[in-house]
Amino acid sequence: MSETSKSDKKPEMTAAETAIVDIFGQKLGDFPGNSEVMSTRDSVVEQFKRVGVPSRKREYWHYTDLRTLLKTVPNFSDEGDGLARAPLLAKNSVLAIFNGKTLSAPEIKSITVKRVADELANEHFTLKPDIADDDFVGQINTAFMTDGWLLEVEEGAKIEEPVELQMVNPAGQAHAFSNIKVGANSSVTFIERQLGGEKPVFVTAVQNLEVGEEADVKWIIIRDRGFDATQFSKFRATLAENAKLTLYIVNIASQLNRQEIDVEMPGEGGNFQLRTINLLAGASHSDVTMFVRHIAESTTSTEIVRNVVTDNARGAFQGMIKVAREAQKTDARMACNSLILSDDAEFDSKPELEIFADDVACGHGSTVAEIDRDQLFYLMARGVEKSVARGLLVKAFVSQLIDDVNNEQMQDVIVEIINQWLEKHL
Repeated sequence: MSETSKSDKKPEMTAAETAIVDIFGQKLGDFPGNSEVMSTRDSVVEQFKRVGVPSRKREYWHYTDLRTLLKTVPNFSDEGDGLARAPLLAKNSVLAIFNGKTLSAPEIKSITVKRVADELANEHFTLKPDIADDDFVGQINTAFMTDGWLLEVEEGAKIEEPVELQMVNPAGQAHAFSNIKVGANSSVTFIERQLGGEKPVFVTAVQNLEVGEEADVKWIIIRDRGFDATQFSKFRATLAENAKLTLYIVNIASQLNRQEIDVEMPGEGGNFQLRTINLLAGASHSDVTMFVRHIAESTTSTEIVRNVVTDNARGAFQGMIKVAREAQKTDARMACNSLILSDDAEFDSKPELEIFADDVACGHGSTVAEIDRDQLFYLMARGVEKSVARGLLVKAFVSQLIDDVNNEQMQDVIVEIINQWLEKHL
């Protein structure tokens, strides 16, 4: 056999790859869907068999080599109480998915709510068939997805109280897909909560958001699962003319997680804002991979990612901003700042710009630092214990992003999450 043919040979399937294929075969008869949906599920599994899990050889998986990191995949489970969790804010409307199945939904004024499981059996319902070879999240979610929400916000609606989307998984697998359409001139806040217990879970979640003209959407993701959780999430958004989307992410890293963000701005005057706080400890591995596409004139985006990394945790941020030739007067800024609290912690950052227009204001930056010893000494010299002083400096590092939430109740929730993490890991 030639050297070329040896190098082209597909490597043997890993234990995780084998488990994914075997579980699909076992559960295929339980998945909802019409004949076309089931055919699409089959085709993406065949694609997965051909390409396998991503390795570091694939550009946008370079820092998250699943052939090494994804060691086991649990089967589906019915474990748990089957109940939604108390909302973060008392007045939130809660739409919950428990172990991959939607629970009863409240009526929400000006929002139409449907279940994906009901629609999958509809003769005319289809799944996206053209999934790229390196789209591991899309492949797994399409093959295994059992439920989710289809939401439509009426034009001109002003939804005062947040809509809380809960995905609760005490154990096993769960895969959900939701599609949300926000009508023109409307405003709404969604809080997406990813919750779990202490047992191993394997979860994918895909959220597809369409923001209409002049609409204003705030989307807050809070991921707080047990350490044995593995989660792959994809957030896709399209912004129409003068639409605004503000995405906040608070990530308490589990064993392995990856958050993909894909935002397109085909409408003139679109505005996308991203604020991310990653809290990484233990032996966790966290990856945020982002694509922002400026397609029309006078669009704006600002992405700020702050990472606090301790123990032997590892994180990665890959951010790509693409500015099309037609997207003149684009204003795009991206910054990734990491605070490393231990010698064994690591964070990799890869911000990128791809610009084809000439009348733009674009920039990116990345920093990695330790806690400032002079600032630490200053606090300790005034009687502040070392662990408390370190905690204060960490909170100062992420304080700007907390302020940007612009909602006092949510700010209090995020501060409490950070305080609990600091108490546990500092």
